[in-house]
Amino acid sequence: MFWLYAFLALASLAGLAGAGKRRAAYLLGLCLVMMMVWSACGGGVTAVQTTGTPSGTYTLDVSATVTSAATSSKLTHDLKLTLTVD
Repeated sequence: MFWLYAFLALASLAGLAGAGKRRAAYLLGLCLVMMMVWSACGGGVTAVQTTGTPSGTYTLDVSATVTSAATSSKLTHDLKLTLTVD
């Protein structure tokens, strides 16, 4: 954020030392718009990365059902699985 404010100050000083107040106002407005757009993008901060699934033991329940249209019957199977994460 420091560099953005430094650029804004330099652009304002350059505009004031240059052609006149109208040009300085345009430069100041442009710098303010750039600052708003830059801060709307998260300010250049990188996202925090997660480390993944915490270690431990997890139980998974898997269920499947098949229906036969020819015989109007159902086949259902349930299975319990254990997942261990180191």
